[in-house]
Amino acid sequence: MKCFLILLVVGSVMFVTSLESEQDDQECIMGCTPHLEPICAKSSSNGTLRTFDNPCMMLLENSCYKADYKQISRGECPEQSN
Repeated sequence: MKCFLILLVVGSVMFVTSLESEQDDQECIMGCTPHLEPICAKSSSNGTLRTFDNPCMMLLENSCYKADYKQISRGECPEQSN
């Protein structure tokens, strides 16, 4: 009886985990158009500047890769010198 309960709990955990992973994949599917409307965005966590082709591509990056970019200006980001 204990083995059955353990298997039931393990199976339930695996099932719930697989559902969560499918939901994460669905969040990442976003239909961005290929139009060019560059924006400069800054990462809230590390301050990195990055140019995105359009605002939708920035939202896609944030959704799919758990990034935290926020638009700071229109157009490409300025070149950073080292």
